[in-house]
Amino acid sequence: MEILKNNKGITIITLIIMIIVISIIATISINEGTTLIKRVKVDNYKTNMISIKAKAKVIAEEVSSKTWDVVDKEKSAKKQELFENDYAMQREEILDDKIVRNR
Repeated sequence: MEILKNNKGITIITLIIMIIVISIIATISINEGTTLIKRVKVDNYKTNMISIKAKAKVIAEEVSSKTWDVVDKEKSAKKQELFENDYAMQREEILDDKIVRNR
């Protein structure tokens, strides 16, 4: 019975061991969390790229169908008109590279 009376709480060694165990668990969970966040961001970027590619394909098909009956010499002007009016885009030249930007 006297042995139990002398035992009055947590010793320093058990406290240090508990702190070490908790810090190891926290480090593992933080590392897994950041890895998960990076994976979700990459998946989100992939989904956005697939969506943009699908939208570009739809626009290209619409432009092709609307310019099907136009004479070859007038096709580029007709395409430019479609981009400006229907899709709110304009062609810009920057450093000799042609790009298409949203207005």
